[in-house]
Amino acid sequence: MKLDLNSALQNHKLNKDINEVQKADEKKLKEACSDFESIFMEMMLKSMRSALPGDSIFEKGLADDIYQSMYDQKLTENIARGPNNLGLGDQLYRQLSRNKNIDIPKDKGNL
Repeated sequence: MKLDLNSALQNHKLNKDINEVQKADEKKLKEACSDFESIFMEMMLKSMRSALPGDSIFEKGLADDIYQSMYDQKLTENIARGPNNLGLGDQLYRQLSRNKNIDIPKDKGNL
């Protein structure tokens, strides 16, 4: 009887460890999908800005370009992680999680 109890305890610990690893993998996948959406939006925003004619009376320098790039990066990160994101990260997560057998909710949720 003692052998069965030890075996059951080992199986329980193994299942607990597997669940912890799966939850960590799920979190990493959600973050990666959200990061992808952020990068996609940043590239889209940069492309849209380059299509605009220069409207400044003053010449823009390197500092302006760096500031604009940093601003765009933070802006798109906040949008991708917020409640009003594009949904690209959500769809990507759903698609990729099918391959990993992760249980996901059917409704649109925030990553």
